[in-house]
Amino acid sequence: MAKIKVCGINNLSFLKQIIKLKPNFLGFIFYKGSKRYIDFEFMKAAIQILPSSIIPVAVIVDHDQAFIKKIIEIAPNIILQFHGSETEEFCSSFGMPYWKTVHIKNSKDLLDVNVYESADAILLETKSDGSIGGTGRSFDWTILKELDFDSKKYILAGGIGLQNILQAKSIGPWCLDINSMIETEPGVKSIDKAKEIFKLIADV
Repeated sequence: MAKIKVCGINNLSFLKQIIKLKPNFLGFIFYKGSKRYIDFEFMKAAIQILPSSIIPVAVIVDHDQAFIKKIIEIAPNIILQFHGSETEEFCSSFGMPYWKTVHIKNSKDLLDVNVYESADAILLETKSDGSIGGTGRSFDWTILKELDFDSKKYILAGGIGLQNILQAKSIGPWCLDINSMIETEPGVKSIDKAKEIFKLIADV
């Protein structure tokens, strides 16, 4: 069964509710251009609430080493998700497990999944002009038949919600990334929408 990551956590009340649904990962976005942006103080508070069974993921977009080291200091068990133009050398320099986002528009973009051999997982996100993600849009998933899902851990992201999560799951990714499709508006998560998705997955 595919693991589940809920990304864009920026509200402590929602955090307390979503952990009851037992996702595998929760994503915290440190990119100031996102409506789901959080700062170090929020992360400190979140870590106090988060059970050890749920792994935090820091979404990083071309931040410098000092910034990233501060995140690791706050949450030593965190997974680093590099979402920008970071090189493999930079991503692996922290000695931490990391995921690398590859932005997908067409099958040519799939070639980039092989660049980051040291990554623990590759996150496949919809390529969108002027946005790093969280747009609610999916790319053409039929091109993923070119990938070997048994040889590498792939995380499927981009517009995954109640209407298509079973289709996304059937493709065979290691993990599904849920974000904007459980929101009432950008940056505002709905626990009711989240519950619907988790119930649908559990019923299959």
